[in-house]
This record gives sequence, structure tokens and C-alpha cells, in this order.
Amino acid sequence: MHFLIRISQNRGEERSGRLKIEEIAILGLFLTVTLDNLGLVGGTSMVGKDVTLAKLATVTALGVVIARALIMKRENLFRMAFANVTSFFMWAFIVISLLSVINSTNPNTVSYAPGSLFLIFRRLNLVLLYYAVIWIVRDRKMMKYAMLALVLGGIPTCLAGVYEMATKEQFLDRLPTGREALVQARTGAVRVQGLESDADVHAVFLLLGTAFLFYFFYRSSSWKRVAYSGLLLLYLVNIVSTGSRGAWIGLALVLGVYFVLLDDPRKWKIFGMGAVLALLTFAFLSLNPNIIILDKITGDVSPSTDLRLGWMRMAWEMVKDHPFLGIGTGDYLNCYHRYSHVASSSLPLQPLDIPNGYMKVWAENGTIGVVIFLLMLLSPVFEAWTALKKKAGRDEKLLGVAALSAYGAILWVLVVFPVIDGKYMWLAIALLVAYGNMLNRPIGTLAPAGTA
Repeated sequence: MHFLIRISQNRGEERSGRLKIEEIAILGLFLTVTLDNLGLVGGTSMVGKDVTLAKLATVTALGVVIARALIMKRENLFRMAFANVTSFFMWAFIVISLLSVINSTNPNTVSYAPGSLFLIFRRLNLVLLYYAVIWIVRDRKMMKYAMLALVLGGIPTCLAGVYEMATKEQFLDRLPTGREALVQARTGAVRVQGLESDADVHAVFLLLGTAFLFYFFYRSSSWKRVAYSGLLLLYLVNIVSTGSRGAWIGLALVLGVYFVLLDDPRKWKIFGMGAVLALLTFAFLSLNPNIIILDKITGDVSPSTDLRLGWMRMAWEMVKDHPFLGIGTGDYLNCYHRYSHVASSSLPLQPLDIPNGYMKVWAENGTIGVVIFLLMLLSPVFEAWTALKKKAGRDEKLLGVAALSAYGAILWVLVVFPVIDGKYMWLAIALLVAYGNMLNRPIGTLAPAGTA
């Protein structure tokens, strides 16, 4: 294997050979990423205790990576934890999340609000997930495999979305949020959510998958392009049917990033056709009374823009009271009633989480926390962009465009969805960091997976 690595370094080619156990584990993670709500014992509710394929894949990937690092002694874990600037800010965010708890004054006021320590523990798990990805995805082969696994893993949730669109019945019997039915407008139209617990979460995944699908569509041969076109249509149908205006804008953003960054004269034709396909899909599905599209356009569904602005004003009031460390991680819901009357009289009495992820971090973790959070989010963009401009070949550049467009969609949806403590944001960060590492670090600098 060392001989193969030396050959790969000398020729500037990717590492070859069969998939190793770490690689299989990480591919299993990406393939099952949408299956958190499908319990192996027959249940359909993930309440933090059910055993699911997604959880098993995550634990396996983390366990294999950590065990390999300890047994082989090829990487010092402390050095790995701070191997790049994004990792440094990530740990700083964990620290500030913990420190902000000292300002918590209303613990467990709202029964369904996640506890501070639970959220911090979840963020630690997501950081470990991030490390599992950047540790294994270190070359073009694994980058492509991971992206393709995520795309193919999204097929079941897309088919579940089509079922909901056709029947107006939720695919899952019972959801972890306690919802017993799909979100509906007064007209009865629904928002599909696939195998996720929420239509907006479903939309976030779909944006990632669509960004990666464009890569495979763009670089594939004609006969493969037909298959990828079918998958693109399946993803587009689901994005439109989520009724998420934020996701619709995110889709336009993904297309825009591809169009701006690709240096190819064919892009006018290809993305013109893509835009037409998206518009036709949107127009055709808007004729279906089962889907919430027209209600969303006319504003006939909550939460409205006024409510979102009210929640943001509430977050700002919290910031003013606790400007440095915030009100405490996870305490937004617990402090809801203290600030709702100050922010807006039209806010619902039942405490609801703020949709804007940036304002949520600012309110809960203070100005120090939100600055660290922004640095954590922007640092991989800078590193990936620098590497792409200086070192990327044609296919590497296209991979970078895919990773950047998916990540750009995540940065946008943070404005309208609180996805901070969800796996999709952290996976997007990990893939973008992995891309930057792939170009900035020669193969062999880190011990390749599976070598002794």
C-alpha cells in the first residue's frame, strides 16, 4: 500500500485500490443520512432513543476513525482537532456554548425545549461527525463517492415526498416533533416532508442533494445524463412541494453559484435549460390543489414575514439584556414569555423557535458567540476558494463549485431555518473543509485510510 501511495504522489493521481473499512463506514453514513426517523424495530419516531440505520452508520464511522487513529498512531488526536482554522473556531463555538449557560435563568420552563447540556452534547457529536468526514474524504475519489452516496440516499425521502404530494397523507405514522399530520393551509393543501420531521428540514437536504446532482449531471456522458436528469426532476418536485420559499430562493442560489463560477461557454445553454425545467416544474405543480404552492405565494399560511420579524425583534431584546454571552444555549424558548410582549403583540402564545439561525446564536450565545460562529462558517469558504483559484484542475474546480454551491445554500437557509443543531449544516461544512484540505495537502501527508 505504501508503494501505491508513492506512485500516486509521483504521478499526481488519486489513491487507488479497494474501499477500506473507514471509507465504507463514511459512505454508509451518507447513504442513510435521511433515515433518522426509521427505527429498526419498526417504529417511525426518533425521540433520541430509537435505533436507526443513520445512527448506526454515524456511530460506526466515528468508532472506526477514532479506533484507527489510536491503534495506528498515525495521527495525534489533539493535532487533528486543530488541524485547520475552521476546526479551531468550531471548538471555540463549543466552549462559548458551554460558557453561555451561566446566564441561563429559566431552565426547563418549556417542557419540550431541549436542555442546554443536551444541545451542547449534540453539538459535540456533530463536531465528531465533522471529523469523521474530513479524516476520510481526502481525495477526489472519496469526495465524489460521498456526494453520490448522499444523492442516492435521498431517493427514499424523495419518493416519500411524492407519496405525500399525491395522497395528502404523511408517510411516517408519528413524528419526533409530535405532529400527527402534515402542515396544511386553510385550503387543505400540504407541505411534503418525506422522511424528515419537518418540511423545511426536508428542503435543506434537497438543496444539498441538488447541488451535488448538478455536478454529476454536468460531467457525465449522455446516457448517464438521462438518469441524472430523472433524479434532478425528482429532487425539484420535492423542493417545490415543500412549500418552502426559503428553499425556492436557495435553489436559485445554487444555480446562480454554478453559473457564475463555471468557466464553460456551454453553461448558458445548460443552465438556461435548467432554469426552464425548474419553472415548468413549479408551474405544473402549482396546478395541484394538494400542494401548498399557491398558498405560499399568496401568504395564506403561517408563519408570515411579520411573525419572523417579531421573533427576530425578540432575539434582539435578549441580545440587549445579555450582549456578551447571551441568555444561554437552548434558552430561547424558555425565555419566550419574558420577551414576546416586548417584541410584538401578534406573536403566538405558544413558544416557538426563531427561524433565523444567526439571530438564535446571537441571542443564546451573545456577541462573542455569534462572531465565533460566523468565523466558523466563513473560514472554510475562504480556504476552499483560495485553493480552487490557485490549484484546481478542471474536475477539481467543478467539485469545488458543487461544494461551494451546496454550502452557499446552507448559509442562506440559516437566515430562514434554525439548522444549527442539525446534521446537514455540519456535513456541508465538513465536505467544504475536506475539499480545501484535498487541494492544500498532498496525498500522504495524513496517514491514508487503511494503511498500516
